[in-house]
Amino acid sequence: MSFAFDMTEQKTAHDKLERTTEQLQESEARMARLFDQAPAIISIFEGAEHRYIYTNPLHDETVGRSDLIGELMREALPMLEGQGIFERFERVFETGEPYVTEELTAKVDGAVGETTYYQQIIQPWFREDGSVAGTMSFNTDITELVKAREEVRTTLTRLTSIQDSLTSFVGLLSPDGTLLEANKRAVAAAAVTREELVGRKFWDCFWWNYSPEMQERLERWVGMAAKGDVVRRECEVRVTDGQREQMITIDFQLVPSMDEDGNVNEIVPSGIDITARKDAEARKDTLLAELQHRVKNTLATVQAIVRFTARHTETQEALVTALSRRLAAISRTHDALTRTDWGGQSLREIVKSEVAPYLDATSERLNISGVDVFVDPHRALSLSLAIHELATNAAKYGALSTDDGRLLVSLEKTRETPLVMVWQEDAGPVVKPPERSGFGSFLLMNVLPEDLDAEVDLTYDADGVRCRIALNNDIGLSHVHK
Repeated sequence: MSFAFDMTEQKTAHDKLERTTEQLQESEARMARLFDQAPAIISIFEGAEHRYIYTNPLHDETVGRSDLIGELMREALPMLEGQGIFERFERVFETGEPYVTEELTAKVDGAVGETTYYQQIIQPWFREDGSVAGTMSFNTDITELVKAREEVRTTLTRLTSIQDSLTSFVGLLSPDGTLLEANKRAVAAAAVTREELVGRKFWDCFWWNYSPEMQERLERWVGMAAKGDVVRRECEVRVTDGQREQMITIDFQLVPSMDEDGNVNEIVPSGIDITARKDAEARKDTLLAELQHRVKNTLATVQAIVRFTARHTETQEALVTALSRRLAAISRTHDALTRTDWGGQSLREIVKSEVAPYLDATSERLNISGVDVFVDPHRALSLSLAIHELATNAAKYGALSTDDGRLLVSLEKTRETPLVMVWQEDAGPVVKPPERSGFGSFLLMNVLPEDLDAEVDLTYDADGVRCRIALNNDIGLSHVHK
Protein backbone atom coordinates (compact mmCIF):
# COMPACT_ATOMS: atom_id res chain seq x y z
CA MET A 1 0.00 0.00 0.00
CA SER A 2 1.41 3.33 -0.84
CA PHE A 3 0.53 6.90 0.08
CA ALA A 4 1.32 10.06 -1.73
CA PHE A 5 1.24 13.46 -0.04
CA ASP A 6 1.46 16.87 -1.63
CA MET A 7 4.40 18.51 0.27
CA THR A 8 4.55 21.59 -1.89
CA GLU A 9 3.01 23.89 0.70
CA GLN A 10 5.12 22.52 3.55
CA LYS A 11 8.28 22.83 1.48
CA THR A 12 7.43 26.38 0.56
CA ALA A 13 6.89 27.23 4.22
CA HIS A 14 10.13 25.49 5.18
CA ASP A 15 12.07 27.37 2.55
CA LYS A 16 10.53 30.63 3.69
CA LEU A 17 11.46 29.87 7.29
CA GLU A 18 15.02 29.10 6.27
CA ARG A 19 15.25 32.33 4.30
CA THR A 20 13.80 34.30 7.20
CA THR A 21 16.22 32.64 9.60
CA GLU A 22 19.11 33.39 7.29
CA GLN A 23 17.98 37.00 6.94
CA LEU A 24 17.62 37.31 10.71
CA GLN A 25 21.04 35.79 11.27
CA GLU A 26 22.48 38.05 8.60
CA SER A 27 20.79 41.06 10.22
CA GLU A 28 22.10 40.06 13.64
CA ALA A 29 25.58 39.57 12.20
CA ARG A 30 25.37 42.93 10.47
CA MET A 31 24.21 44.57 13.72
CA ALA A 32 27.02 42.82 15.61
CA ARG A 33 29.57 44.06 13.07
CA LEU A 34 28.10 47.54 13.36
CA PHE A 35 28.32 47.46 17.17
CA ASP A 36 31.80 45.92 17.02
CA GLN A 37 33.07 48.70 14.76
CA ALA A 38 31.22 51.54 16.46
CA PRO A 39 33.43 54.24 18.10
CA ALA A 40 31.26 53.95 21.21
CA ILE A 41 31.43 51.69 24.27
CA ILE A 42 28.39 49.40 23.87
CA SER A 43 27.04 46.82 26.29
CA ILE A 44 23.71 44.96 26.50
CA PHE A 45 22.27 43.56 29.72
CA GLU A 46 19.39 41.23 30.46
CA GLY A 47 17.14 41.20 33.48
CA ALA A 48 16.82 43.38 36.55
CA GLU A 49 20.24 42.23 37.76
CA HIS A 50 21.82 43.50 34.53
CA ARG A 51 23.57 40.37 33.31
CA TYR A 52 25.94 40.88 30.39
CA ILE A 53 24.78 39.38 27.09
CA TYR A 54 26.90 41.52 24.75
CA THR A 55 29.96 43.77 24.82
CA ASN A 56 31.73 45.31 21.88
CA PRO A 57 35.55 45.35 21.56
CA LEU A 58 35.86 48.97 22.68
CA HIS A 59 33.98 48.12 25.89
CA ASP A 60 36.32 45.18 26.56
CA GLU A 61 39.36 47.33 25.89
CA THR A 62 38.11 50.07 28.21
CA VAL A 63 37.39 47.81 31.22
CA GLY A 64 40.32 45.47 30.48
CA ARG A 65 38.24 42.28 30.20
CA SER A 66 36.71 40.31 27.31
CA ASP A 67 35.00 37.52 29.30
CA LEU A 68 32.08 39.41 30.81
CA ILE A 69 29.21 37.58 29.08
CA GLY A 70 27.00 36.01 31.73
CA GLU A 71 28.34 38.11 34.60
CA LEU A 72 26.35 40.67 36.54
CA MET A 73 27.38 44.27 35.94
CA ARG A 74 27.89 45.05 39.65
CA GLU A 75 30.16 42.04 40.09
CA ALA A 76 32.06 42.60 36.84
CA LEU A 77 32.67 46.33 37.39
CA PRO A 78 33.06 46.91 41.14
CA MET A 79 35.19 50.02 40.45
CA LEU A 80 32.00 51.86 39.40
CA GLU A 81 30.41 51.44 42.83
CA GLY A 82 29.53 54.74 44.50
CA GLN A 83 29.57 56.75 41.27
CA GLY A 84 25.79 56.61 40.71
CA ILE A 85 26.11 54.57 37.52
CA PHE A 86 24.43 51.36 38.71
CA GLU A 87 21.52 53.40 40.04
CA ARG A 88 20.93 54.90 36.61
CA PHE A 89 20.61 51.43 35.03
CA GLU A 90 18.17 50.37 37.73
CA ARG A 91 16.03 53.46 37.17
CA VAL A 92 15.89 52.83 33.40
CA PHE A 93 14.88 49.19 33.96
CA GLU A 94 12.19 50.15 36.47
CA THR A 95 10.68 53.05 34.51
CA GLY A 96 11.26 51.93 30.94
CA GLU A 97 12.44 55.45 30.20
CA PRO A 98 15.83 56.06 28.58
CA TYR A 99 18.50 58.03 30.40
CA VAL A 100 20.65 60.51 28.49
CA THR A 101 23.50 62.59 29.88
CA GLU A 102 25.74 64.90 27.90
CA GLU A 103 28.62 64.57 30.33
CA LEU A 104 29.12 61.59 32.64
CA THR A 105 32.18 61.28 34.83
CA ALA A 106 33.48 57.84 35.68
CA LYS A 107 36.63 56.31 37.13
CA VAL A 108 37.01 53.02 35.32
CA ASP A 109 40.31 52.36 37.13
CA GLY A 110 38.81 52.67 40.62
CA ALA A 111 38.64 55.50 43.11
CA VAL A 112 42.24 56.55 42.50
CA GLY A 113 42.08 56.18 38.74
CA GLU A 114 41.92 58.89 36.13
CA THR A 115 38.52 60.45 35.61
CA THR A 116 37.05 59.76 32.19
CA TYR A 117 34.18 61.72 30.68
CA TYR A 118 31.42 60.10 28.62
CA GLN A 119 28.34 61.05 26.74
CA GLN A 120 25.99 58.25 27.86
CA ILE A 121 22.68 56.81 26.69
CA ILE A 122 21.02 53.99 28.67
CA GLN A 123 18.18 52.54 26.62
CA PRO A 124 15.67 49.86 27.74
CA TRP A 125 14.85 46.96 25.42
CA PHE A 126 11.53 45.13 25.58
CA ARG A 127 9.92 41.69 25.29
CA GLU A 128 7.06 41.03 22.91
CA ASP A 129 4.56 41.70 25.69
CA GLY A 130 6.03 45.19 26.21
CA SER A 131 7.76 44.48 29.50
CA VAL A 132 11.36 45.59 30.01
CA ALA A 133 13.73 42.73 29.25
CA GLY A 134 16.99 44.55 29.88
CA THR A 135 19.08 47.61 29.15
CA MET A 136 21.58 48.78 26.56
CA SER A 137 24.34 51.28 27.20
CA PHE A 138 26.01 53.49 24.61
CA ASN A 139 28.96 55.54 25.89
CA THR A 140 31.12 57.91 23.85
CA ASP A 141 34.43 58.95 25.38
CA ILE A 142 34.48 62.76 25.35
CA THR A 143 37.42 63.17 27.74
CA GLU A 144 39.59 64.96 25.20
CA LEU A 145 36.69 67.22 24.26
CA VAL A 146 36.05 68.09 27.91
CA LYS A 147 39.75 68.73 28.52
CA ALA A 148 39.91 70.95 25.45
CA ARG A 149 36.81 72.80 26.63
CA GLU A 150 38.35 73.25 30.08
CA GLU A 151 41.54 74.55 28.51
CA VAL A 152 39.50 77.03 26.50
CA ARG A 153 37.56 78.01 29.63
CA THR A 154 40.80 78.42 31.59
CA THR A 155 42.30 80.48 28.79
CA LEU A 156 39.18 82.65 28.59
CA THR A 157 39.20 83.10 32.36
CA ARG A 158 42.86 84.07 32.25
CA LEU A 159 42.28 86.46 29.36
CA THR A 160 39.27 87.97 31.12
CA SER A 161 41.33 88.40 34.27
CA ILE A 162 44.10 90.08 32.30
CA GLN A 163 41.58 92.22 30.43
CA ASP A 164 39.86 93.26 33.66
CA SER A 165 43.19 94.15 35.26
CA LEU A 166 44.02 96.60 32.48
CA THR A 167 43.76 100.29 33.33
CA SER A 168 42.58 100.94 29.78
CA PHE A 169 39.08 100.45 28.39
CA VAL A 170 38.79 97.31 26.24
CA GLY A 171 35.84 95.63 24.54
CA LEU A 172 34.71 93.55 21.58
CA LEU A 173 32.32 94.52 18.78
CA SER A 174 30.61 92.71 15.95
CA PRO A 175 31.23 94.28 12.52
CA ASP A 176 27.85 96.05 12.71
CA GLY A 177 28.91 97.83 15.91
CA THR A 178 27.07 95.68 18.47
CA LEU A 179 28.92 95.51 21.78
CA LEU A 180 29.78 91.88 22.56
CA GLU A 181 32.09 92.33 25.53
CA ALA A 182 33.51 95.05 27.78
CA ASN A 183 36.17 94.79 30.44
CA LYS A 184 35.66 95.64 34.10
CA ARG A 185 37.14 99.14 33.82
CA ALA A 186 34.81 100.09 30.97
CA VAL A 187 31.72 98.70 32.71
CA ALA A 188 32.60 100.50 35.95
CA ALA A 189 33.04 103.78 34.07
CA ALA A 190 29.40 103.52 32.93
CA ALA A 191 28.11 102.63 36.43
CA VAL A 192 25.85 99.91 35.00
CA THR A 193 25.95 96.14 34.78
CA ARG A 194 27.65 94.31 31.95
CA GLU A 195 24.27 92.92 30.88
CA GLU A 196 22.94 96.45 30.39
CA LEU A 197 25.71 97.19 27.90
CA VAL A 198 26.21 93.98 25.93
CA GLY A 199 23.94 93.76 22.89
CA ARG A 200 23.63 97.52 22.39
CA LYS A 201 25.14 99.49 19.55
CA PHE A 202 28.49 100.80 20.72
CA TRP A 203 27.65 104.42 19.94
CA ASP A 204 24.43 104.18 21.98
CA CYS A 205 26.29 103.22 25.16
CA PHE A 206 26.76 105.62 28.07
CA TRP A 207 30.33 106.60 27.18
CA TRP A 208 29.33 108.06 23.81
CA ASN A 209 25.67 109.08 23.86
CA TYR A 210 26.33 112.48 25.44
CA SER A 211 26.46 114.00 21.96
CA PRO A 212 24.72 113.10 18.66
CA GLU A 213 27.77 114.42 16.79
CA MET A 214 30.06 112.11 18.75
CA GLN A 215 27.75 109.16 18.09
CA GLU A 216 27.79 109.89 14.36
CA ARG A 217 31.58 110.07 14.31
CA LEU A 218 31.90 106.80 16.23
CA GLU A 219 29.45 105.01 13.93
CA ARG A 220 31.51 106.21 10.97
CA TRP A 221 34.74 105.00 12.60
CA VAL A 222 33.23 101.56 13.29
CA GLY A 223 32.21 101.38 9.63
CA MET A 224 35.82 102.07 8.63
CA ALA A 225 37.09 99.33 10.98
CA ALA A 226 34.48 96.90 9.60
CA LYS A 227 36.13 97.38 6.20
CA GLY A 228 39.53 96.43 7.63
CA ASP A 229 40.96 99.83 8.57
CA VAL A 230 42.70 100.47 11.90
CA VAL A 231 41.19 103.64 13.36
CA ARG A 232 42.99 105.75 15.96
CA ARG A 233 41.70 109.04 17.34
CA GLU A 234 41.91 111.27 20.39
CA CYS A 235 38.41 111.95 21.63
CA GLU A 236 36.34 112.64 24.72
CA VAL A 237 34.16 110.08 26.48
CA ARG A 238 31.81 110.40 29.40
CA VAL A 239 32.54 108.42 32.57
CA THR A 240 31.01 108.31 36.02
CA ASP A 241 31.63 106.82 39.43
CA GLY A 242 27.90 106.57 40.04
CA GLN A 243 27.81 109.95 41.74
CA ARG A 244 29.50 112.43 39.43
CA GLU A 245 29.88 112.47 35.67
CA GLN A 246 32.93 113.89 33.94
CA MET A 247 34.53 114.05 30.52
CA ILE A 248 37.94 112.52 29.96
CA THR A 249 40.20 112.42 26.92
CA ILE A 250 41.23 109.00 25.62
CA ASP A 251 43.62 107.65 23.01
CA PHE A 252 40.98 105.57 21.19
CA GLN A 253 41.57 102.69 18.77
CA LEU A 254 39.42 100.35 16.70
CA VAL A 255 41.37 97.30 15.49
CA PRO A 256 39.65 94.79 13.15
CA SER A 257 40.11 91.04 13.72
CA MET A 258 40.07 89.06 10.48
CA ASP A 259 39.62 85.43 9.51
CA GLU A 260 41.88 83.51 7.12
CA ASP A 261 40.03 84.92 4.12
CA GLY A 262 40.57 88.50 5.24
CA ASN A 263 36.98 89.07 6.34
CA VAL A 264 36.43 91.16 9.47
CA ASN A 265 34.63 89.02 12.04
CA GLU A 266 35.17 91.19 15.14
CA ILE A 267 36.44 94.64 16.09
CA VAL A 268 38.47 95.36 19.23
CA PRO A 269 37.88 98.86 20.66
CA SER A 270 40.28 100.20 23.30
CA GLY A 271 40.90 103.49 25.02
CA ILE A 272 43.65 104.81 27.28
CA ASP A 273 42.89 107.74 29.57
CA ILE A 274 45.27 110.52 28.52
CA THR A 275 43.50 113.33 30.36
CA ALA A 276 46.42 113.87 32.73
CA ARG A 277 48.86 113.90 29.81
CA LYS A 278 46.75 116.40 27.87
CA ASP A 279 46.43 118.59 30.95
CA ALA A 280 50.19 118.38 31.45
CA GLU A 281 50.77 119.33 27.82
CA ALA A 282 48.41 122.28 28.20
CA ARG A 283 50.19 123.35 31.38
CA LYS A 284 53.53 122.97 29.63
CA ASP A 285 52.36 125.13 26.74
CA THR A 286 51.04 127.71 29.19
CA LEU A 287 54.27 127.66 31.17
CA LEU A 288 56.36 127.97 28.01
CA ALA A 289 54.28 130.92 26.86
CA GLU A 290 54.51 132.45 30.33
CA LEU A 291 58.25 131.80 30.46
CA GLN A 292 58.70 133.42 27.07
CA HIS A 293 56.68 136.40 28.25
CA ARG A 294 58.66 136.65 31.49
CA VAL A 295 62.01 136.35 29.74
CA LYS A 296 61.03 139.12 27.33
CA ASN A 297 59.86 141.32 30.20
CA THR A 298 62.97 140.59 32.24
CA LEU A 299 65.26 141.33 29.29
CA ALA A 300 63.37 144.54 28.59
CA THR A 301 63.73 145.51 32.25
CA VAL A 302 67.44 144.70 32.24
CA GLN A 303 67.94 146.68 29.04
CA ALA A 304 66.16 149.67 30.54
CA ILE A 305 68.21 149.39 33.74
CA VAL A 306 71.46 149.18 31.79
CA ARG A 307 70.62 152.14 29.54
CA PHE A 308 69.44 154.36 32.38
CA THR A 309 72.27 153.39 34.73
CA ALA A 310 74.87 153.96 32.03
CA ARG A 311 73.53 157.46 31.38
CA HIS A 312 73.61 158.43 35.05
CA THR A 313 76.93 156.99 36.26
CA GLU A 314 80.25 158.70 35.69
CA THR A 315 82.67 155.80 36.14
CA GLN A 316 82.83 152.20 35.03
CA GLU A 317 83.18 151.07 38.64
CA ALA A 318 80.01 152.91 39.64
CA LEU A 319 78.19 151.43 36.65
CA VAL A 320 79.20 147.88 37.59
CA THR A 321 78.21 148.40 41.23
CA ALA A 322 74.81 149.89 40.42
CA LEU A 323 74.03 147.27 37.79
CA SER A 324 75.09 144.42 40.07
CA ARG A 325 72.81 145.59 42.86
CA ARG A 326 69.82 146.11 40.61
CA LEU A 327 70.26 142.78 38.84
CA ALA A 328 70.67 141.11 42.24
CA ALA A 329 67.28 142.55 43.22
CA ILE A 330 65.72 140.95 40.13
CA SER A 331 67.52 137.68 40.91
CA ARG A 332 66.23 137.60 44.49
CA THR A 333 62.68 138.06 43.29
CA HIS A 334 63.11 135.32 40.67
CA ASP A 335 64.42 132.95 43.35
CA ALA A 336 61.48 133.72 45.61
CA LEU A 337 58.98 133.22 42.79
CA THR A 338 60.62 129.93 41.82
CA ARG A 339 60.09 128.64 45.36
CA THR A 340 56.35 129.25 44.92
CA ASP A 341 56.34 127.76 41.40
CA TRP A 342 55.76 131.29 40.11
CA GLY A 343 52.46 131.42 41.91
CA GLY A 344 53.14 134.86 43.40
CA GLN A 345 55.01 136.37 46.33
CA SER A 346 54.20 138.02 49.62
CA LEU A 347 54.74 141.78 49.51
CA ARG A 348 55.94 141.64 53.13
CA GLU A 349 58.64 139.16 52.08
CA ILE A 350 59.67 141.37 49.17
CA VAL A 351 60.19 144.30 51.56
CA LYS A 352 62.16 142.15 54.01
CA SER A 353 64.30 140.67 51.24
CA GLU A 354 65.28 144.05 49.76
CA VAL A 355 65.96 145.71 53.13
CA ALA A 356 67.80 142.71 54.63
CA PRO A 357 71.26 143.56 53.18
CA TYR A 358 71.26 146.79 55.23
CA LEU A 359 70.05 145.38 58.57
CA ASP A 360 71.30 142.64 60.88
CA ALA A 361 69.11 139.60 61.50
CA THR A 362 67.90 140.80 64.93
CA SER A 363 67.28 144.41 63.94
CA GLU A 364 64.05 146.05 65.05
CA ARG A 365 64.60 149.04 62.81
CA LEU A 366 62.16 147.67 60.23
CA ASN A 367 58.47 147.66 61.11
CA ILE A 368 55.88 146.33 58.67
CA SER A 369 52.22 146.73 59.57
CA GLY A 370 48.83 146.07 58.00
CA VAL A 371 47.72 143.35 55.62
CA ASP A 372 49.84 140.85 53.76
CA VAL A 373 49.24 140.79 50.05
CA PHE A 374 50.35 138.18 47.55
CA VAL A 375 51.17 139.70 44.19
CA ASP A 376 51.57 137.94 40.86
CA PRO A 377 55.03 137.52 39.26
CA HIS A 378 54.75 140.61 37.07
CA ARG A 379 53.88 142.92 39.97
CA ALA A 380 56.39 141.18 42.23
CA LEU A 381 59.25 142.03 39.83
CA SER A 382 58.17 145.66 39.39
CA LEU A 383 57.57 146.27 43.11
CA SER A 384 60.81 144.53 44.12
CA LEU A 385 62.81 146.87 41.85
CA ALA A 386 60.99 149.90 43.27
CA ILE A 387 61.54 148.77 46.88
CA HIS A 388 65.18 147.98 46.06
CA GLU A 389 65.70 151.56 44.88
CA LEU A 390 64.02 152.94 48.01
CA ALA A 391 66.15 150.68 50.25
CA THR A 392 69.38 151.57 48.41
CA ASN A 393 68.60 155.30 48.69
CA ALA A 394 67.79 154.88 52.41
CA ALA A 395 71.09 153.06 52.95
CA LYS A 396 73.06 155.79 51.17
CA TYR A 397 71.33 158.96 52.30
CA GLY A 398 68.36 158.16 54.52
CA ALA A 399 67.23 156.29 57.63
CA LEU A 400 69.31 153.17 56.99
CA SER A 401 72.52 155.20 56.73
CA THR A 402 72.62 155.79 60.52
CA ASP A 403 72.40 153.50 63.51
CA ASP A 404 69.26 155.18 64.88
CA GLY A 405 67.22 155.44 61.72
CA ARG A 406 64.06 153.40 61.35
CA LEU A 407 61.92 152.27 58.46
CA LEU A 408 58.12 152.05 58.76
CA VAL A 409 56.19 150.25 56.00
CA SER A 410 52.40 149.98 56.09
CA LEU A 411 50.29 147.84 53.77
CA GLU A 412 46.60 148.67 53.69
CA LYS A 413 43.55 147.68 51.71
CA THR A 414 40.67 150.14 51.50
CA ARG A 415 37.27 150.04 49.89
CA GLU A 416 38.42 152.40 47.14
CA THR A 417 41.99 151.15 46.73
CA PRO A 418 42.97 147.46 46.60
CA LEU A 419 46.44 148.17 47.98
CA VAL A 420 48.24 151.15 49.47
CA MET A 421 51.88 150.80 50.49
CA VAL A 422 53.47 153.64 52.46
CA TRP A 423 57.26 153.72 52.87
CA GLN A 424 58.21 156.09 55.70
CA GLU A 425 61.76 156.72 56.87
CA ASP A 426 62.22 158.07 60.40
CA ALA A 427 65.01 159.28 62.73
CA GLY A 428 67.52 159.48 59.95
CA PRO A 429 69.50 162.44 58.68
CA VAL A 430 67.74 165.46 57.24
CA VAL A 431 66.96 164.77 53.59
CA LYS A 432 66.28 167.03 50.68
CA PRO A 433 65.21 166.43 47.10
CA PRO A 434 68.04 165.29 44.83
CA GLU A 435 69.52 167.79 42.42
CA ARG A 436 68.87 165.44 39.52
CA SER A 437 66.50 162.53 39.03
CA GLY A 438 68.07 159.09 39.26
CA PHE A 439 66.97 155.63 38.19
CA GLY A 440 64.94 155.11 41.37
CA SER A 441 62.93 158.29 40.90
CA PHE A 442 62.38 157.47 37.24
CA LEU A 443 61.19 153.95 38.11
CA LEU A 444 58.83 155.17 40.82
CA MET A 445 57.37 158.18 39.06
CA ASN A 446 57.31 156.99 35.44
CA VAL A 447 57.43 153.18 35.19
CA LEU A 448 55.19 152.04 38.07
CA PRO A 449 52.20 154.29 37.24
CA GLU A 450 52.03 152.91 33.72
CA ASP A 451 53.13 149.34 34.43
CA LEU A 452 50.91 148.70 37.47
CA ASP A 453 48.17 151.31 37.04
CA ALA A 454 49.47 152.91 40.22
CA GLU A 455 49.51 156.34 41.78
CA VAL A 456 52.89 157.22 43.29
CA ASP A 457 53.58 160.11 45.65
CA LEU A 458 57.27 160.62 46.56
CA THR A 459 58.16 163.37 49.07
CA TYR A 460 61.39 164.35 50.79
CA ASP A 461 60.30 165.50 54.25
CA ALA A 462 62.89 166.75 56.71
CA ASP A 463 62.17 163.70 58.91
CA GLY A 464 62.77 161.28 56.05
CA VAL A 465 61.65 160.11 52.64
CA ARG A 466 58.00 159.16 52.30
CA CYS A 467 56.71 157.17 49.33
CA ARG A 468 53.07 156.22 48.86
CA ILE A 469 52.22 153.64 46.18
CA ALA A 470 48.50 153.00 45.54
CA LEU A 471 47.40 150.27 43.12
CA ASN A 472 44.12 151.22 41.45
CA ASN A 473 42.98 147.69 40.56
CA ASP A 474 43.22 144.29 42.20
CA ILE A 475 44.54 142.46 39.12
CA GLY A 476 47.36 140.20 40.24
CA LEU A 477 46.52 140.60 43.94
CA SER A 478 45.33 137.65 45.97
CA HIS A 479 45.17 136.05 49.40
CA VAL A 480 44.86 139.22 51.43
CA HIS A 481 45.19 138.42 55.13
CA LYS A 482 44.89 140.58 58.22
